Amino acid sequence: MPNAEAYDVITSVFVLLCAILVFFMQCGFAFFNAGFIQAKNCLTTLAEGLVDFCLGILVYFAIGYAIMYADREHFLEYCFLIGAKSHDPKVPLYIYWFFQATFCVATATIVSGALAERIRFGPYLLLSITVCGIIYPVTGSWTWGGGWLQKMGFIDLAGSSQVHLIGGVIAAVGLMELGYRQRKYGAYGRPRIIAGHSMPLAYLGYFILWFGWYGFNLGSLMDAHDLETLGRIAVNTFIGGASATVFALLITWIQYGKPDVSLTMNGGLAGLVGITAGCHLFTPFEVLFIGLGAAIIVVIFVPWLDRHKIDDPVGAVVVHGLGGIWGVLAVGLFANPLLLKQQGVVMAGLFHGGGIKLLAVQTTGVLVLVFCVGAMSWLSFKLIKKLVGLRVSLEGEHRGMDLDEFGVEAYHDFQIFSH
Repeated sequence: MPNAEAYDVITSVFVLLCAILVFFMQCGFAFFNAGFIQAKNCLTTLAEGLVDFCLGILVYFAIGYAIMYADREHFLEYCFLIGAKSHDPKVPLYIYWFFQATFCVATATIVSGALAERIRFGPYLLLSITVCGIIYPVTGSWTWGGGWLQKMGFIDLAGSSQVHLIGGVIAAVGLMELGYRQRKYGAYGRPRIIAGHSMPLAYLGYFILWFGWYGFNLGSLMDAHDLETLGRIAVNTFIGGASATVFALLITWIQYGKPDVSLTMNGGLAGLVGITAGCHLFTPFEVLFIGLGAAIIVVIFVPWLDRHKIDDPVGAVVVHGLGGIWGVLAVGLFANPLLLKQQGVVMAGLFHGGGIKLLAVQTTGVLVLVFCVGAMSWLSFKLIKKLVGLRVSLEGEHRGMDLDEFGVEAYHDFQIFSH
């Protein structure tokens, strides 16, 4: 273990604080997901977020970090951090691990909102163990652990692919396996609105997530001294979320005659997902176009999935899955050559005269991750389904998962109406 003098103290403290911000995003996920679902399922959704977070930490502690960063010879030493090393020489092991663990559990939490109101509590926890112990670390060893995608030149600073795309793909596979909620589709298969029980909760979750996103993006630079780049990342995170929110509001206003608040908030989150991979490589002006693309994706594809009976109560598949794909590809389109040179990369984005080389690398990463995560997710859902089942009974779904799974309600002594 290096001496304390070998570490960059300022950067280490900065990364530690950013990890705490990402930790706090769990509150954002909890409020956002709970707000978008029915009151009778609120406690179950909160419990899933609570326990998958804690389980995920322990699984990543036991084997996840080792799978992601250790070579074959030292794998056992990395388990439980017994003889592990930091992957960044400027930051001590425990701070680096803490930062990475918060990313891992955020990926698992993305899935919970999409599968809400159908998947049973026990099977969901088994899924979270699989995500944090196998799927996330394996793909992370390719993208961030010095693996073949990273060596090929694949760029994802803060997780458009490794967190959001992966979470969205797992959610999509789970939705296809679980099917849609009762009463979601009426005559001739037309989708019905099953309204969330609390837009104020969702609104609070939206802003907490945005606040925590600065931990994602700023901390991933792993350099507290590069003030110019840190400032650019902060501004781009501001502009990315704000522009996508405004564009989604305007598009839905024009399309429906009234602004759609739920699509507007999801558009804003998709904008944040979209700038996360290359937030250090874009100018704020370019981020406006990335935000516009994210808003268009949400406004088009959330209703499209609904029409095709992929029933996602919170929009996670589109926001995180498609938003993550857009974020990775945006690097291949908008990455600034001057900013890339500062990072030691010679390729540039298509719109900056760099040709298709970087875009091809980014596209390869997307295809590999979608296919491999899709396959691992499909196998995981099939195995869990065979072992313990997946979906709550029809009676339990109608009564509410809070009563069916826990025997208590989130809102005790309040009358809850089921439509």
